[in-house]
Amino acid sequence: MERNGNPLSTHAEGEVIFFMTLGAYDVVLVIDVPDDETGANISLSLRSLGNVHVVTLRAFQEEVHRQIIAALL
Repeated sequence: MERNGNPLSTHAEGEVIFFMTLGAYDVVLVIDVPDDETGANISLSLRSLGNVHVVTLRAFQEEVHRQIIAALL
């Protein structure tokens, strides 16, 4: 599942942005993947390391957000 010790390297089709942070979390990764299944696979790969706590948030771009809100009206 890992290549070169990095579980993210097996999912090269997604963009990964790395932030070192201060506060409740040491690191924040923003991962842009083509579908939810790929995101779930990455999350499970990271969790399988055993020393990583993962919080997953599904994000929407502004235009998609506007479409979702418009559908409610």
